Amino acid sequence: QLFCDFGEHFVVHDPTDTEPVCAFVQHISQGNPGIVTCVAGDGRGHLFCDGDTVMFSGVEGMTELNGRQPCPVRVLDDFHLEIGDTSSFSPYRCGGQVKQVHLPQEHSYKSLREALVEPKLQVSPPEELPRSRSLHVAFQALHAFREQHGRLPRPRAPEDAQRVLELAQRLAEQHGPVDEAVVRAFASVSAGDLCPMAAFVGGLAAQEALK
Repeated sequence: QLFCDFGEHFVVHDPTDTEPVCAFVQHISQGNPGIVTCVAGDGRGHLFCDGDTVMFSGVEGMTELNGRQPCPVRVLDDFHLEIGDTSSFSPYRCGGQVKQVHLPQEHSYKSLREALVEPKLQVSPPEELPRSRSLHVAFQALHAFREQHGRLPRPRAPEDAQRVLELAQRLAEQHGPVDEAVVRAFASVSAGDLCPMAAFVGGLAAQEALK
């Protein structure tokens, strides 16, 4: 098992991890809102989306846009973007680029103690949610069993599986009923090692440690 405690104020500096979209400016109107006419490097339409934040550079005439704080855009069509109020800016002459800016995003995550009590389970399809909830409780029951007995449940030992199930049912009062078959099967094989899975979890842990 692996838990990454990112804390309440975790900043993601590049939420998309993709190359920023860029286009060449052909015209910018004076108005509220201002309309930007632009094309991609190959002469085709731009690739911006509604809500993207952009910055301008190299604009001649309407130089107030150069180096200005990132502003959101609204896409009108493949060649036109709507930006903020440009009615008080100088008339546009020529040139310039408009480039997407990936703004940092702050996220808040629960601590391990909170996540154990109120897990955020993401499954597809939704029908798998009861099984995932049962496995979440089964892992906690497994830890409780190990604390009590100093070992993991023996493979295919009905009495050990029953004890894990009882612990899970006690814990399930906070999460709802558990699937008994899932918990029993989980307990029966929990002492085994799957080398490919161990390698994957180890690699994931190393990656998170490097971050």
